[in-house]
Amino acid sequence: MKLVSLSDGYIEFLRERCPNVMDNKYEERNHTRKYIGVVLTINEFNYFVPLSSPKNYDYLPNGTIRKSDLFCSRIVLNDGGGKMHLYGKIVYKSMIPVPDTVITDYVILDEEDEKYRDVVINEYHWISLHLGEIIDKSAKIYRYKYDPRFEKDPRREKVIDFKEAEKACKIYSTYVK
Repeated sequence: MKLVSLSDGYIEFLRERCPNVMDNKYEERNHTRKYIGVVLTINEFNYFVPLSSPKNYDYLPNGTIRKSDLFCSRIVLNDGGGKMHLYGKIVYKSMIPVPDTVITDYVILDEEDEKYRDVVINEYHWISLHLGEIIDKSAKIYRYKYDPRFEKDPRREKVIDFKEAEKACKIYSTYVK
């Protein structure tokens, strides 16, 4: 599995139609591509599963890293000194269908910011070790969104409406180049 980035135009197109699409922050990027992730197949669509930087809410009040859940996998690795370090997370609730034409390979070694490049290398290492988990959770979150048993779960509102996003993806593929 490789890391990829998506075209800014496609992200903006989807954000206009699907309110929970993550902002790619193209006007305030510090790195070559802020919006990177992995692509896999769900429901006959390529789905981009984005990476995200750690946030304060990824830690418990005592400083411990929160556990992963259905909505995201926290990318945690030993920092070499025996301490666990949170490098980022994979955000399943924000995965989006993507046409091939908007996908660009993300070449880690082309990243000019050395510190950020090291973060991405660690994220990629974790992804390589947890590929089965990524595929499994991506399929589970897709089913969860439409499972009537979870209709009243307030967290479900934060999950992208995958079927609407798939319609938008088809429109983009057909009419927008």
